[in-house]
Amino acid sequence: MADLDDLRSAEQPKPAQIVYGKDDPMFKLKWRNHGFGDRHKEGTPEAAPRGRCQRCGQINLRYVHTMECADLPDLIEVGCDCAQILDPSYDAPRAERLMKTRSRRLARWLSLGWQCVVGNQYLNRAGFDYGVVPVAGGWGWWIEGAVSITSKIAYDCPDKARVALFDYADGRNLRGGIAPSLQPVTLVTSLRDIEQVCYEWASGFSWLSDEFYRLDRFTLLGKIGCSVYVNGRSAPYWELCLTLPDQENGSRKHEGPKRTCTTAVEAKIAALDIFRKEMVQMAYKRASVQLEVLLPPITDAERQRITDAHLRAENEQDARRAAEQRAREEAAERRRGEEEQQREIAQQAARAEAARQRREEAAQEAAAKQTLAACRRILAMRPEIAQDLAQRTDDFGSDERAWGEAFQRTKTGSFMQDFTIIRRPEMSLSGRCTVYYKHGDWKIAVFLPFDLVPHWHREGYDCADALAASRVVARSKLAAWTRGVLQPSYDVA
Repeated sequence: MADLDDLRSAEQPKPAQIVYGKDDPMFKLKWRNHGFGDRHKEGTPEAAPRGRCQRCGQINLRYVHTMECADLPDLIEVGCDCAQILDPSYDAPRAERLMKTRSRRLARWLSLGWQCVVGNQYLNRAGFDYGVVPVAGGWGWWIEGAVSITSKIAYDCPDKARVALFDYADGRNLRGGIAPSLQPVTLVTSLRDIEQVCYEWASGFSWLSDEFYRLDRFTLLGKIGCSVYVNGRSAPYWELCLTLPDQENGSRKHEGPKRTCTTAVEAKIAALDIFRKEMVQMAYKRASVQLEVLLPPITDAERQRITDAHLRAENEQDARRAAEQRAREEAAERRRGEEEQQREIAQQAARAEAARQRREEAAQEAAAKQTLAACRRILAMRPEIAQDLAQRTDDFGSDERAWGEAFQRTKTGSFMQDFTIIRRPEMSLSGRCTVYYKHGDWKIAVFLPFDLVPHWHREGYDCADALAASRVVARSKLAAWTRGVLQPSYDVA
């Protein structure tokens, strides 16, 4: 048996199935498990070469445990008990139990509730997110947990990728490389959020005007916005502008090629295609998943759903506009009816006021006629009163100074005086003279009983001339009034 120094200096790995014995000095070194194999896995059970323990020599082993040592260049294969002795931290019996149940666990793994989100098949289990996605050349897999792991090989179909993902995760769990108690990351949640926005894409746009559509959503990755608008008047075409979240600046616009479409619904579909790729790539980047984003194209069903939702929204918008137009027309008709009703009420009020004024004027005229008739009867029975009235009329205003001093100034700036025509127990009559300013000149008004003469004297004066002329005007009007009273042919105007 070679000594330990010779073993350490050996350059070539020892041949397989060589039994070194339990007492070999190399088994006193520090060993750890490197791998695990099932000799029944290859071929039929009868033809499968069974393993042999290189420590104790036990033969006909179905499950062999590969051990490695940092001080030796080769690997050795041992049985369950020897593997447990060489690496006490390695649970070899449990590894064999798991290998015996691998077929059942693999079938159960493939039958689990795998879900598909924007081209990603994913599964959340034991605190980890497992995913199978299309990559260049086929399908790849990824694992998200405390660490991010991606496959380096492209597989032909998603089922093979899921089997390879199971073998990798199962093997790492056997060695304790990944603890199932770790909390999952938010990648799958972000993908679900993206899929929800994609599903709401058709009906999520709102009208800001007849030629502008806007979509705003808050996602786990940040706020996203999309604008679809008309550019150009002579030959209008639809453009889109996508605003994506950004960890540094808050938001950034999509820097891809400028896209123009002939209709708004085509612009919405194009924006959805860009949105899916950009947001999934952003979710991969933030979750440290180093895979190329290759999403399946938008299906005809999704295109038709967006088209139908767009047409339905436009029909609803047209219906709302028609309803608003009808409401405006009805409101205008109501306003016209209310205005017509108000005009009719105003006209009725004006007619009622005119009738009232006519009644008052008629009543005043009747009262004046009755008073005038009573006055004439008195004058007919008492000639001396008639003579006295004629004499007072001749003497009225003879003292110019007394006439001017009798005026009193009112608060409005005009001048007014009251004078007595006749005062006897049988009859008492008086009048009023007013000098006032209106429309740029001074005017004179003389008010006498019974309305036998006009009140107004509308010639223009200045203030002093008007006061002086008021005496003459009052005398002339009083003389005309006295003639009307004394002559029965005069009547109330």
